[in-house]
Amino acid sequence: MTTEQQAFVLFLSDELLKGIWVPNMQQNEAALRARAAHELRRLHAQTQALIVENETLHAENETLRAGYDAARLEIASLQERVQQLGQLARDVNARRVTELEARIAELEAQLEAIGAGGVEPLRKRECLHQITEPQVPLTSEQLIECIPDDDIPRSIGEMFLIFGSAIEAAHGITAAQKGGQYGTD
Repeated sequence: MTTEQQAFVLFLSDELLKGIWVPNMQQNEAALRARAAHELRRLHAQTQALIVENETLHAENETLRAGYDAARLEIASLQERVQQLGQLARDVNARRVTELEARIAELEAQLEAIGAGGVEPLRKRECLHQITEPQVPLTSEQLIECIPDDDIPRSIGEMFLIFGSAIEAAHGITAAQKGGQYGTD
């Protein structure tokens, strides 16, 4: 509604309340009543539209409020889950640290045993070539006894054969057991 329309409506309402009629208005009383009725219908329609808009805005407000409440609950749920995951991560890390500390202590003990002349293996022995490991490992002296003690220069191939014989001896493999497996005795 414009300022002019508001002024005219106020003028008409004032005139109707006072019961005073301006001379030119007395002649147009029917027109005045028609305009007043028209303005009242327009204001009524505008009021009804505002009521509908108010109800729509109220419904939208309730929808937003419900969404806000749901978001608040979801945030609380996510915060709780973050706390749970954080605690789980701390527990897993603490457990892993404990396992690693135990493994470090074990490795340090093995290192000390090796340094003190211990013979504990650092890892499990696993035979990949289908022969058995010697029951008693060869000592350095036993290995040296298998190598000829002469100053004759030998080829690399001959040295491999000599070393292979020493290994076979350590495993207790005799020439009869080999049965000429390699083509030489």
